[in-house]
Amino acid sequence: MRKILASLLAVIALTFAGASAASATDACATSCGGPYVQEETGWGSGTPFPGENWSMYSYGCNCAQLIAGNPKNDYKNGSSAVGNITFTRVDDGTMTIKIWLYAAKFVDDPVVHIAWFDKDFSPFVNKAGNPVPGGFPFNSDRMPYPDGVSISWAANGKSVTVSGLPQTKFYAIHTEVLTAAD
Repeated sequence: MRKILASLLAVIALTFAGASAASATDACATSCGGPYVQEETGWGSGTPFPGENWSMYSYGCNCAQLIAGNPKNDYKNGSSAVGNITFTRVDDGTMTIKIWLYAAKFVDDPVVHIAWFDKDFSPFVNKAGNPVPGGFPFNSDRMPYPDGVSISWAANGKSVTVSGLPQTKFYAIHTEVLTAAD
């Protein structure tokens, strides 16, 4: 209920008092650069998928960046990166992936999609070579999760940790984020 009321108040403030008054009431506007209002697709950085898209997959080693929007546009003062991704191999043969946002936040109904593969990503792309995140093996908004996989979201909307994923060579990570308006 608080989210709905806060959203309604923000819309009213924007309508009647202009953008500067609305951003003054947004905690993120004063603490970390917001207000976050522009929805963007976020992909883990790495190797591009073959279709007409800007989707990428990451080598599951140490770290990657989360790229928002089309990285070809390079719209964020020379960098489209809005967060970091860490890959932690666990001794039990699983992988933990953490996404930490520093220049964005997750959308209000956050979702993260993750696919994993050694070489063949064909099960996750359509005929044009474009990935279909809704067809990835892990979708945070779809239950049940694969056996042993769990997810935890930070209350501040800035990070998520997915544990219990299989260890493999590559991971495609997709989410939706809100960035500050240009």
